Amino acid sequence: MPAANVYVFEQYPSFLAGTRINDKVLPAGVKSYTHNTQDAVMPDIHVSGVTTKFCRQLTDCTAVINVPLIKDHSITGTRAHSRT
Repeated sequence: MPAANVYVFEQYPSFLAGTRINDKVLPAGVKSYTHNTQDAVMPDIHVSGVTTKFCRQLTDCTAVINVPLIKDHSITGTRAHSRT
């Protein structure tokens, strides 16, 4: 896959900033993008009583690699820093 065809994608700029990923740390040619809930061209769909739609970048792409945010706070049962 050419790097020019790879995007790191998030809904809002603040969500992307929270990952600490930006164009400066990505491999050459890979770009970041946010859709800001403004780029959905498909008809509405209903999921568990909620009306939603997918953004164009998801409906036009051929593959998606989902990388969820890994949390390390106390609710998850992990500790980021040991106090010993």
